[in-house]
Amino acid sequence: HTWITSLPETLTEEELYEEQTPPMGTCCKAAPVVIELDANGKVVQGWGDKAKEEPANWPRNPHGIFVDHTDHVWVGTHMHHRVMKFTRDGKRLLTLGVKGKPATDDKTFNRPTDIAFSPDGKNVYVSDGYGNSRVVKFTADGKYVSTWGKRGKGPGEFNTPHSIAIDSKGRVYVSDSKGIQVFDSEGRYLTSFKPEGVAFGMVFNDRNELLV
Repeated sequence: HTWITSLPETLTEEELYEEQTPPMGTCCKAAPVVIELDANGKVVQGWGDKAKEEPANWPRNPHGIFVDHTDHVWVGTHMHHRVMKFTRDGKRLLTLGVKGKPATDDKTFNRPTDIAFSPDGKNVYVSDGYGNSRVVKFTADGKYVSTWGKRGKGPGEFNTPHSIAIDSKGRVYVSDSKGIQVFDSEGRYLTSFKPEGVAFGMVFNDRNELLV
C-alpha cells in the first residue's frame, strides 16, 4: 500500500468552501493528514483532522512518512520539530523531539524532513533537516543512539538534507541540494553521487534498486 501525508494548514478559504460557516459550496474540504491507498489507488483509510485534534498529540505540518516492518506509521512534522509514531489506525505511541522547540541537543530536531528504518528494524534514522543539516539515529523504541553531519560543502556535510533511505545492506543514503551521500550504519562517509536534478525523495524497491 501507499501512504501519503497532506497539509490542511496550507489550504485557503477558497479551497475549503464546504467547511465554511455557513458552507459556501458543496466542494471542497481538507483531506485527512495521513491517507492509506491500496495498489489500485483506492482510499483504504485516512486519519487526522486539524479541527478536532490537539496539536501536541498530532502531526501538524507533516513532512516525511515511513511505515516500518511492524506496520507502525512514523510521521515527521518539520514546523513543530517532531517525529511521531502511530499505530496503523492512528493511535499515537511515541514522540521524538519537542513540540515548537528547535533542537537544543543531539537528541532533538530543528525542522526534520524524512524518516527511514534499518533493514533489521532495530534503528530509525531521521534527516534533520532544514535547521540542523544532520542525521539523528534512534533505536526503534526511541532511545537516542548517535548524530552525524553539519552544514557545509565537504564529505559528510549537508546543505538541507531532504530525504533519507536505507538499502538492504544497511547503508544510509541522504539527499540534499548537492546530491546524494552514502554512509555506513554508524555514519561513516562512503561515497557520493549526483543524480539528474535534485533528489527530493528516495526509496529502494524489492530488488534493492534506488529510485530517486
